[in-house]
Amino acid sequence: MTFAPTALPAWLESVVQKQTWIVPDLVSTDSIVLIDGPRKRGKKTLWANTLALCIATGRPLPIEAESPQAIMQGPVLYLEEEGTRVATKDRWLKQIKGLGLSVEACEYLFYSHRVGIRLDDPDWAERIVRFCSENGVITVIIDAFNYTFSGDENKSSDVKLPLESIRAIRATGPSVMMVHHVGKSSPAAGKEKEIDMDDRSRGSTAI
Repeated sequence: MTFAPTALPAWLESVVQKQTWIVPDLVSTDSIVLIDGPRKRGKKTLWANTLALCIATGRPLPIEAESPQAIMQGPVLYLEEEGTRVATKDRWLKQIKGLGLSVEACEYLFYSHRVGIRLDDPDWAERIVRFCSENGVITVIIDAFNYTFSGDENKSSDVKLPLESIRAIRATGPSVMMVHHVGKSSPAAGKEKEIDMDDRSRGSTAI
């Protein structure tokens, strides 16, 4: 790999002037997005599945809007590393039906379930990059991030390689979405203590 920095004016000229969006105001091209929330209650996987289906089929998001904006349609790679096979199949079928889609319409949503992906292994990152390149993938969704490496999510040294793999995937074209859990909040007077979501994300601050 050649290291060849350019003059700032040349770099500024090379960058497109207008931000392009895969999902307007939610997911831009050339981005890494964290889908965060409480475990079992944050509906993170529901949102991740919905985003995957809408991007792969071009269907507008199921949200109220005066004039729904078009989604950038393109192949999606969904890497899911948790959930039982039967319950996961049932969830996908319900969401496909709920969005008014057919199973056949989802042919550009590429899916793997509990295959043991390890983002702390450079070989796995290369496989994902190669698949994305060969299939024109514009979005990769990882569900959930902490299941894709063998280290301790609380140690920055252990999450360094997985995050480098994610940046390597992003560098080849696709935007990357990471589903991640937040830590438990401390109860206060019988209610959950209000804590900024950024402060409740589990694991190292590198995430």
